[in-house]
Amino acid sequence: MNDQEKEDMFYRNEIYIYWYIKKINLKHMTDELYGAGLIGLVKAINTYKPEMPNKENTYFIKCIINSINRYLTLQNMPKRKRPKNIISLDEPVLGLNNGYFGDVIPDTRVNVESEAERNIIIEKIKNILNELSYKDKKIIIDYYGFNGEKKTEMEIAKELKVSKQNISFRKSRILKDIRKKLEGGKI
Repeated sequence: MNDQEKEDMFYRNEIYIYWYIKKINLKHMTDELYGAGLIGLVKAINTYKPEMPNKENTYFIKCIINSINRYLTLQNMPKRKRPKNIISLDEPVLGLNNGYFGDVIPDTRVNVESEAERNIIIEKIKNILNELSYKDKKIIIDYYGFNGEKKTEMEIAKELKVSKQNISFRKSRILKDIRKKLEGGKI
């Protein structure tokens, strides 16, 4: 086989590397998996003989899959238990001098103060909703799904037997009033 035939084989079969990487869905390791698949593809090109019983693409796919799976095994990732999105906190971040992911990832633990503020706001909104008329309360609860099911303005309008424009107008007026009460601290 001459160099041009090998190059043609390479470009014809390179797509199988991407196909298998997409199939196993390890987005955080795409470059490493591509490299492993490339090794399998090169081995397949160098060892393939047209008189082999397998079709060309079947042989190439097998070599690519074996190479990628071998790489994952060496990385202590069993085929059936591959993690989905692992990023090491000890990996350097581009653009930071000696900076690592662990240095730039925000702390997402629960902030007691913000959680308390959120609970206070929720209580205020509940009190405000209790002051509303039946129709106004129904509009807000159904539209935002506070009862577990969101509804469109059109669905609410049909239930209340009014126009969609009426629901839209009332909803914006109610939200404006709720906002004023929350900002003014009247509750």
